[in-house]
Amino acid sequence: MSRKIETKKIIHKPATKEIFFSLSSMPQWSKILLEQKENAYTPFLKWLLDKDFLKGEKEISIKNIAKAFGADTVKVTKWITQIYEDILLLNEEQPELFKTEGTRHEMHFRYYDSYAFITIWLMSTPRLHEKFSFYFLQGRLGSNFFYVHDVEHIIGKGVHTVSIGLAAGFVNRYREQLVDRAEFEGMIDFGETLNPFTRDLDDKLRKWYR
Repeated sequence: MSRKIETKKIIHKPATKEIFFSLSSMPQWSKILLEQKENAYTPFLKWLLDKDFLKGEKEISIKNIAKAFGADTVKVTKWITQIYEDILLLNEEQPELFKTEGTRHEMHFRYYDSYAFITIWLMSTPRLHEKFSFYFLQGRLGSNFFYVHDVEHIIGKGVHTVSIGLAAGFVNRYREQLVDRAEFEGMIDFGETLNPFTRDLDDKLRKWYR
């Protein structure tokens, strides 16, 4: 009996500076977090917002940020990561706090084995294969540009929600056609089409449709 070879997962491990710039792209979300319960990082977050995340500064580094605030680098590194993770968790648990004009969209982002779920309100729904840029997720996924690979409209309790599946990078329309063909011919199941980064799928498609 042959042993199944496990593929090593590709999970993005961000630098603290990468997370910092992700936070700076959506300062209004930091303000939402600040309105919640007090935390060890609260004074630091207030300072960052007052300073507009140091925009306009020539050289931004975690060391310089820590020095300007008056704390050691280890603490600032921890706070920046915690703020980012707390915003993601708050959005997942209390999405209504992030409500703006438009329709509720539940956005499922993926880059290889890294995944992020965000609920936002949009004035229009991104269409299949359209590009979608969202720098806030650079710190979670290692990418800030995506394309739409799945759109689903959901009606529940009188509320219209749109579920959007997005993958990092740019769409390969020829590959999408081959995936549809493989599913139609029963070569793959629907589950395999949900993750555009299924590692062995491209090899299978090349073998079947030379």
